[in-house]
Amino acid sequence: MTQTKETRTTVRLMKALTGLISVMSAKELSSLAGELEKRVAAAKSANAKPATAEPQPQRGELVEKAIEAIKASQSRDEGYKVLDELRPTRRELADMAGRFDVYVTKEDNTSRLIEKVIGAAIGSRLSSIAIRGEAFDGAPPKD
Repeated sequence: MTQTKETRTTVRLMKALTGLISVMSAKELSSLAGELEKRVAAAKSANAKPATAEPQPQRGELVEKAIEAIKASQSRDEGYKVLDELRPTRRELADMAGRFDVYVTKEDNTSRLIEKVIGAAIGSRLSSIAIRGEAFDGAPPKD
């Protein structure tokens, strides 16, 4: 079994500490323990993530907002842009598809699910508008 440099360094440190502790008085041990606790606390706080000023929205909230934005989109491109900004996981896309009554197979990848969600949310509405001959805002087309 080969030891890494880090392992060898740790072993050397532990041996040195053992030798040092065996010759120290109770007062010296207490002082050393206090100093080590301070250093550990300082190292932990230095490695801790800084607190953010305002909490980040939960992923579920972002997905809900994306669904509402997709429903309000006037074009497929707007819908694609919403999903591109969110970068949903396959599971999130499958959940979105279910909200639009779209059948999802296990073979559907994220690209295919994006197509299905956009098609169900926007495509059918655009087709309906085109069939009725209306403009996107619901007004009849200008002659």
